[in-house]
Amino acid sequence: MALNKPDGGLRPIAIGETIRRLVSKCCCWATTDQAQKLFGSLQVGVATRGGSEAVVHAVRKLAAEFGDDPDRIMLKVDFSNAFNMVDRTEMLKRVQDVFPGLYKWTEYCYSQPAHLWLGDMLLASMAGVQQGDPLGPLLFSLVLHPLVEKIAREFPDLDLNVWYLDDGTIIGRKDDVHKVFLLIQEEGPRLGLHLNVQKNEIWCG
Repeated sequence: MALNKPDGGLRPIAIGETIRRLVSKCCCWATTDQAQKLFGSLQVGVATRGGSEAVVHAVRKLAAEFGDDPDRIMLKVDFSNAFNMVDRTEMLKRVQDVFPGLYKWTEYCYSQPAHLWLGDMLLASMAGVQQGDPLGPLLFSLVLHPLVEKIAREFPDLDLNVWYLDDGTIIGRKDDVHKVFLLIQEEGPRLGLHLNVQKNEIWCG
């Protein structure tokens, strides 16, 4: 299903066969506890009830506390077509390392290009996770997680470093936030994650 995007492009939503969707949903359910422990408070788009609301409340609280501090800024991170571009080789490696019980199924679904049909047109899905796949959010978050953890390690003084799938919110002092931006810009592409500079937002007091 091709959905129209606000910028005029198309967002391909893959509607998989029933058996694939059922197996993937079971995989998500089976890994919920492990995913919660892995992602913790850094990534709240998977296995976290009310994750988006938690981000909103955290931002509001910090805005009330530091909104008048000219040295603090907020960076809203946006990647270009992130779900469709994330590197599948890295994704499969991460699954094998972190969720080895899911590897055979993920390999079956993603090691070869999948055939997507739009009317009579055949599209070969060769990159990224398929939007519409129940496992998609977990697989995407697995690839992003080492980068999110590196940000947390190298910039422990940040006021906030939280991600809801491909949407990141970074709050801290100007120098630290700028360095985080450069880190994402440098290390994201090897994961298939490219900053959409035109859509990234900076808020300051």
